[in-house]
Amino acid sequence: MDDLINLKQQFLTDNNDFLLEESFPPGTFGHLFTKNKNTSKQLPHFVLVGLNELRGSSLQAGIPNPAPIRRQLYRLYLPQSPIRIEDWGYLQSGKTLTDTQHALQMVTEILLKHEIQVIYYGGGHHLTYGQFLGLKQSPHPVSLAVIDSKINLKLSKNLTATSFLSKLVSEQGEHLFNLSVLGVQRYLFSQKESDLMEKLFFDLVRLGELRENLSQAEPYLRDSELISIDLGAVKHSDAPGVPETSVNGFHSEEICQIAWYAGNSDKAKIIGLHEFEPGNDHNDLSAQLAAQIIWHVIDGKANYLLTESERKKKDSKSIYELDVLNHKITFVHDERDQKWWMEIPAGRAMNQDLLLVACSETDYHTARKGEVPDRWWKLFQRLS
Repeated sequence: MDDLINLKQQFLTDNNDFLLEESFPPGTFGHLFTKNKNTSKQLPHFVLVGLNELRGSSLQAGIPNPAPIRRQLYRLYLPQSPIRIEDWGYLQSGKTLTDTQHALQMVTEILLKHEIQVIYYGGGHHLTYGQFLGLKQSPHPVSLAVIDSKINLKLSKNLTATSFLSKLVSEQGEHLFNLSVLGVQRYLFSQKESDLMEKLFFDLVRLGELRENLSQAEPYLRDSELISIDLGAVKHSDAPGVPETSVNGFHSEEICQIAWYAGNSDKAKIIGLHEFEPGNDHNDLSAQLAAQIIWHVIDGKANYLLTESERKKKDSKSIYELDVLNHKITFVHDERDQKWWMEIPAGRAMNQDLLLVACSETDYHTARKGEVPDRWWKLFQRLS
């Protein structure tokens, strides 16, 4: 516990003067955080940390970047119990961007050591890099899911919001098991970036595919330790407060459903929400949406905790073994929450014989038709 106290003193600040202007009704985040100052003796499930690091991004200086999101969140009513949440204020930016990334790594490492999940909000999307570094203590390579309209694989000497994935893949590849970029719009990135994703057997899921069936995003999120959301993945009319907006993108309801999937995962440890631009925000629409995205993450976690005891009482899993083009693929179906997994030969990379990965019912039906599911094939190729 001492390391958590030292962590807050060394890396975090709680400038909440603007919150004193409002009175928050009982049952809201604001009432919980301003009146009942983290009185629980139990460790929280979630810690909220705002980020105000703008270097390396196209975000404008001025209004503290996370502040409008925090204000909107405090006005929302808490999800169902038994969720425990603490607001740890803002991460102090370092003298350099590298210092900030190092601080992110340190904060993340210590929180995860205590099995506390963290929601980072604000700042540039490239702050995902420092969050990923906080997962390096994991005994196995970890998976990253990115919600974005672009891929961010551009080459650059500096760590920026448009190049952080290329830096992460090239420098931290041994710690990265899988990368999934969800919601991309094909006309917003180059063929070279697309070819690189294909060459590395990473997942690239277009916005149109998810629009047809949003639940297809759930397995990628369920299998990821770090989930990073670029608010620019949402269409301009629903989220005008981003540096680079687009007429197309997720609707607000869709991005909130994706956030709920992220919170409902038992594997996700870090969830980031970035690229909020207060100077471009009209009527606080983007700040409201960002706050509601955070709410849905927390509600997804609350739902998971409420149903956890029921899942442990009785095994409701069914197993299906299929022979598909000389490959034996085993599927596991949890009938209680309608989730699916499939087994993949793990090889030496994961130091085990078989790896159980999340999949969708569509993958199962694809295999039943005699076709190898694309997700299974990519992971099989990477592990071979």
